[in-house]
Amino acid sequence: MEEKSSKPRPHDANFSFKAEIGKLKPSFWHDKLGTKPPSEFRLEWEVSLFAGWLSGPQSLHASLDRPVSERQSLLAGRRRIVKVLRHPLELASVSLMSCISQDYLNRHPLFHSKDLDETRAIMGSHWAEHKVNVTEGTTFETTVNHAAIGPARMTYVRCPTSLEVSSSPLRDSYIIYLMKAGEAKHVLDGRLSVATQHRAVVQCPGQQVEMSTTAARCLALDFPREVVERGFASRNYSLPYFHRLGHTVDLESPSGLALCRWTDWTASELNRSDSTLALTSAADLIAQSLLNLFLDSVGASVPLNPGKDGQLGRVRFIDLENWIRANLEMPLTVETFAEFAGVSTRAVQSAFRRYRGCSPSQFLCRVRLEEVRRQLESPQPGASVTQIAMNHGFFHLGRFSKVYREQFGEKPNDTLRKAMGND
Repeated sequence: MEEKSSKPRPHDANFSFKAEIGKLKPSFWHDKLGTKPPSEFRLEWEVSLFAGWLSGPQSLHASLDRPVSERQSLLAGRRRIVKVLRHPLELASVSLMSCISQDYLNRHPLFHSKDLDETRAIMGSHWAEHKVNVTEGTTFETTVNHAAIGPARMTYVRCPTSLEVSSSPLRDSYIIYLMKAGEAKHVLDGRLSVATQHRAVVQCPGQQVEMSTTAARCLALDFPREVVERGFASRNYSLPYFHRLGHTVDLESPSGLALCRWTDWTASELNRSDSTLALTSAADLIAQSLLNLFLDSVGASVPLNPGKDGQLGRVRFIDLENWIRANLEMPLTVETFAEFAGVSTRAVQSAFRRYRGCSPSQFLCRVRLEEVRRQLESPQPGASVTQIAMNHGFFHLGRFSKVYREQFGEKPNDTLRKAMGND
């Protein structure tokens, strides 16, 4: 009879993290966290969940598909593990970050350094001038990866060192900081905002920034100033209010969670050698989607400007429809519809409900599916379902195939095969 091995299973990626957490004394849980130590089964469950949330969108999607009551229980477990990570003195002998961390954008390295002067120079050349000081008693090290996505930029920073950072005002961009581990306290024009895994912080152009961080991992999205402010204007959001008070985003709200999921998916896609984001059209569409989710997230706490929205009449609405159909391979959004029609996004949404009985995004999906079908029925030499779908903004091919079949009663591959006479 084969003897069981006492070694951790190769696929159990979290065993070292779990073992170290399991060493904590009951007094730590009671005194520091105000809770009871978890059972062995519960600990394995919570650590697995926590690592899953850090590991990317597929694990996150799976947890979101659970019933609400179970999801709330799992989220509580994740928060408990996060609390443990906030007590480095008890865990000083353990490199927890290496046990659970997943780096993003590894195919897009900007620099890795243990030199503060080098780091200041590189960060200053890419964003704004930085002053960085290491918290007393620690040594410095950081890794920064960076990629452009259309007009937007994504940056990943991993720093196991606690820092104090002073930054000159941003010139022409808005940055949202999405913490993957640790936390960062931002003082923006004298107001304190704390970035955690549950709450993001937004830095606006012209704001003086003081920041203090724990050991941390962070994904940051950087949008051009003119693009964000055009989006604010089309949605009728109050930009002065946002600059004064709207510095945080709730990442557990529907729009905040969607932003996190889409950001994680984009970062994962950029790590692939065959990434669809190598296509300029695809990158522009993804950047526009990220911008829309960013605007949705900040809009939850920003009031509208005073005054009434204009209405979109039937004649102008038909002009808009024709323009949409002629530009289906562009990164179209409700903001671009509003810009073309010369009205607010609210007026566009109202017009689509009034004249077509659907939302602008539902209409756009329908006409894009119709155009994809037209191209599959009359294919160009070398045409493929994947390329045609992605040219029209369908990047999740499994979901695209399902929607296509619901709309037309057959798979897109079947449409193409019949058109090419292979039936």
